Amino acid sequence: MVILILEDDASTLEAMIEALAEENYTILATGKGKEAVFIAKRRRDIDLFLLDIGLPDLDGWSVAKMIRKWYPNAPIYIFTAWTVMKQFKEAYHVHVDGVYFKPFDLEFLLSVCRRHHPTARSEK
Repeated sequence: MVILILEDDASTLEAMIEALAEENYTILATGKGKEAVFIAKRRRDIDLFLLDIGLPDLDGWSVAKMIRKWYPNAPIYIFTAWTVMKQFKEAYHVHVDGVYFKPFDLEFLLSVCRRHHPTARSEK
């Protein structure tokens, strides 16, 4: 399974990559929204998207809207440190599969990914 992670905090991104790589997932990662859009449009083989919202160049909601055009059925999850009601309203309009708040437990992250590809660990 190919996962695109959009996260601008280096330590959070590194932890996510390490945890998911242990599960034998193929990871594409960036800290820039525009680069995430470029990767998604170019690759067209991504199975799951994990997006941060607060980014320096292009927010995660805008990225999710663009990704949804090319991947109408792919799961898109938003991870954010922001805890305002706007997040849930925006999630409805963008049609993301879930909004989760940081900090989060890496085991929780793995459970989200396993929901879409439960046999990843057995492919090692």
